Amino acid sequence: MVLFVCTVVAQNKISGKVTNQHHAPLPGATVSLPELNKGTMTNEKGEYELTNLPNGKNKVQFSFVGYASDIKTVLLNNA
Repeated sequence: MVLFVCTVVAQNKISGKVTNQHHAPLPGATVSLPELNKGTMTNEKGEYELTNLPNGKNKVQFSFVGYASDIKTVLLNNA
């Protein structure tokens, strides 16, 4: 299972870190918002950032080869 941290800030940006069950970073993991056709990959520290996201509920998908994918819903509201 892939573990992650997700931070939401007022500028409609999400960022965090993708790790394995031992809290080791997973560089090259994919973090995407399929409904928006946006995504990125984690850096060598397992960190990611996605910016310019719309308000509302957004599904974020985390995936890495050899691990089960995980989908979380985040609520973005910069009001």
